[in-house]
Amino acid sequence: QKEEELKRKKEEELKRKEEELRKKKDEERIKIENEKRIKERQTNYSFTFRSFGIVNSFEYKILENVAVGILYENGSTSNETIKESSVTTAIFVLYGFNECYYCDTDAFVGVYGSGNQTSTTDQGSEHKYNVQYLNLLYGYQWYWNTDISLALLGGLTYRNKSKVSETVVNNEVFSESDVQLTKEGFDFYPAILVGYSF
Repeated sequence: QKEEELKRKKEEELKRKEEELRKKKDEERIKIENEKRIKERQTNYSFTFRSFGIVNSFEYKILENVAVGILYENGSTSNETIKESSVTTAIFVLYGFNECYYCDTDAFVGVYGSGNQTSTTDQGSEHKYNVQYLNLLYGYQWYWNTDISLALLGGLTYRNKSKVSETVVNNEVFSESDVQLTKEGFDFYPAILVGYSF
């Protein structure tokens, strides 16, 4: 009986070791495949399109972990008395910290953009501005084997505005700050972007 017990334990131990070895080999194989895939992407891929509805960007990888791109933003916001809309275009640089662009990595993004902003009051008065802005963002990118990525970024934005025109209806009286929902100066800027690389 003791011998049978020992034999059974030895068999179980052997099975366990075989299972561990197989698991280790599988993990190693998956790791090698992923590294190979990343190297293939680094060599053969150049472009990434990212979007979150109002923000769309198209970027080109210029180094192992650096890309440059253009960004288009078409947004609107409102309260009870003001409706504000803006259209801007920008250039940007994205730097991945893992020496790897098509993988999970911390990322830093610098953006410089300009465009137009229009504020309209509920009575119909219209105020147009030229807008320039600079964003410095930091965050993280998750990259899946389907070539889809998700970037969560946040940081500082600095806006500078200059008035282009003003159309007043019904002798409406207002202050500049009343008709600007998006203010000049520093603010926090969050970004969630879903990307596809090819």
